[in-house]
Amino acid sequence: MRRSDLSYVSADLPRHAKHLNCHSFAVNRGFTLLEVMVALAIFALSSMALLQSMSQHSSTLIHLQQNLFANWVAENQQVKVALEGVPSSTKQGKSEMAGQTFYWKIQPQKTSEGSLVAVDVAVSTEANFASQLLQIRSYRAKP
Repeated sequence: MRRSDLSYVSADLPRHAKHLNCHSFAVNRGFTLLEVMVALAIFALSSMALLQSMSQHSSTLIHLQQNLFANWVAENQQVKVALEGVPSSTKQGKSEMAGQTFYWKIQPQKTSEGSLVAVDVAVSTEANFASQLLQIRSYRAKP
């Protein structure tokens, strides 16, 4: 390539770089392989962090949703106790809520106050209550 062929390039270059040929770094303004690999590594690390954050957020939402439904099941059982009266012994059953099966257990508990009964309602996703989602307590007057 002749020097006159570079006249269209030399107008863009600083005065001290006009003597460089077309194979010089000043004319070829691309990225080196190392720069590209560093950029890809940074992008990969940030993508992995973002995916992990999204996964954790998703699992937290699922856990919160399950606890909300379990709370509704427990509150429904507390309302039944208020309407039907305190059972004399432990009572168990299951309820469907939002397509999920929840198992509940109502346990009346004696209190130090003779005129009150504590009513515990426990909710689990397992029939044997191996892992209990929540338990709520209310107090009712003895019949």
